[in-house]
Amino acid sequence: MMKRKLLYGIGLLAVFFMMSCEDLEDTYDEWSGDGMVRYVGKAGDVEVAPGWERLRVTWKNGNDANVKYTKVTWQSDKESGLKEKYIPLQKDKASDTLWIENLDNALYTIRVSNLTADSTESFTREVYGLPYTSEHENLSVISRGIINFYPLGNRMAVTLDEKNDYLKEVMLHYIGTDGNKHEWDILENMSDTLEVDQWGTMIQLVGNMFLLPEEGVSWGINFNEPLTITRKGRVAECLDEIPFTEVTLEKGERVWSTHFTLWMNQLYGPDWESRVNTIEEIDLDYDLATFEDLFYLPALKQVNLGKNRYLCEALDMWGMKGVEKDYVSLTDEYKALMTLQYLKTTRGVETNVYNGMYFSGKLGDPNLGEMSYTKFLQQLGKIDADLLNHYAVADQTQPEIVPLAWEDWGLMCSDTTYSGNNNTGSMGWLLDDDSKKCFSPGKRFEIKTYELTFDMKTPQMVHGFKFVQAHPDAITEDYKKVLGYLLSAVKIEVSNDAVSWTNATYVDGYITVGNNAGEATYITIPEELRQEVRYIRLSMANNKVDEMDGVATYSLKLGDFIPYTEP
Repeated sequence: MMKRKLLYGIGLLAVFFMMSCEDLEDTYDEWSGDGMVRYVGKAGDVEVAPGWERLRVTWKNGNDANVKYTKVTWQSDKESGLKEKYIPLQKDKASDTLWIENLDNALYTIRVSNLTADSTESFTREVYGLPYTSEHENLSVISRGIINFYPLGNRMAVTLDEKNDYLKEVMLHYIGTDGNKHEWDILENMSDTLEVDQWGTMIQLVGNMFLLPEEGVSWGINFNEPLTITRKGRVAECLDEIPFTEVTLEKGERVWSTHFTLWMNQLYGPDWESRVNTIEEIDLDYDLATFEDLFYLPALKQVNLGKNRYLCEALDMWGMKGVEKDYVSLTDEYKALMTLQYLKTTRGVETNVYNGMYFSGKLGDPNLGEMSYTKFLQQLGKIDADLLNHYAVADQTQPEIVPLAWEDWGLMCSDTTYSGNNNTGSMGWLLDDDSKKCFSPGKRFEIKTYELTFDMKTPQMVHGFKFVQAHPDAITEDYKKVLGYLLSAVKIEVSNDAVSWTNATYVDGYITVGNNAGEATYITIPEELRQEVRYIRLSMANNKVDEMDGVATYSLKLGDFIPYTEP
């Protein structure tokens, strides 16, 4: 019985051994009907790594004494031809390497096998590699160091990118007005740290704008000669240093920001780019990510910031001073101030600021000491003390207008409760030039767009609309809640049949309006769009203003909406 069990166990082991050798690629030798078949030992652990226009192939040699050569073939996915190379096996080396040179921007299939003296070949190991070339997709995102540049006479303003681990050298090359070649180290100035000691606490800001050549040199930039950028660097996956292609700056390059483009379209219409070379004065009133687009206006002489933001003097009583930065237009203050300074330095451009618009932010820790951006940059000598001309609410004069007589108009609201002029909070309260009496459709539990149609009975010429937010006294909640009732944008359309509607201005959609309590905005219809119309339609959406038992409530309040003509 024991003998039978032993034989049975040996049989199972034999079967298991035979099953484990079914994969010929892992078999060194094997029995067949004619005796043992010997397979050539394969190259082991084949790997490929990318370099510059080349690939590095590595492998382990193995222990088969019959192997004399290692065969490496490679083929591009863009070509049909196959290339190969034979590497004599060196017995004293456990592994070997082959550099495949002069490759294109293509995916390569690489096969590695071993050969005996009689050319018997082992099973092949196959790997794939993509060399780095000037066309490699990963290199297209490597920065040139300079994000934007702006020729200014014989000087140039530049905005630099952030420093990164890929770039090891970035240089700007130009010919000076002195006829000599000059270089400026871009990499050295990337992520430049600006510091000011405020009562023992260091306030820091990363600066990335420069005016070239910098102060203290006697030459300028000759823009009739090429401006080029050279770079050296590495990427993590590439074995070699990258010889980046030289970049030539196109002197006519213009990269408009989205916000500025929308603002110019609102001011001048879709053909606004045809006017940029003649604009001498510009008003900026609302959110802009940057002021750098102003560099593209060669005739510019004056910039007005917030000139058309007519704030309510009652805001002082509501603590507006303390929370101002949350509600007025915001931008990158460092870039804005440096842009205005460079414009002043090179072109003599003056800047007027109304009610501190755009420049209300602070640097530093509120508990350890804060400092305005203006003071910070002045202390470092980056901007002039008289860069900005400041004006307050009392210095502003609102435009003269002639309100249209509205007493006989038809006033229709999409929520009919608020049509006409009879009920508290109805449409008629928009036309009385009293922002303490508001159109107020009450609170509800859903977001809703209200459409208000003004039927003037007969076609009339309209030059614009006086839009006034609800006066602070018209809202009983605290000031933070007041803001929820206010509108940031409205849609205005006109028609002669109440069927076919067109935009009243160049803005296709919602027009940005000043969103401080009691603030007045004058929405002017461009002269070329003015015509007699019978109907005006105002569209606006409510906002979340509160919660009731954990459920959001929505509402809005609007002080005035007065169609007018100019005297």
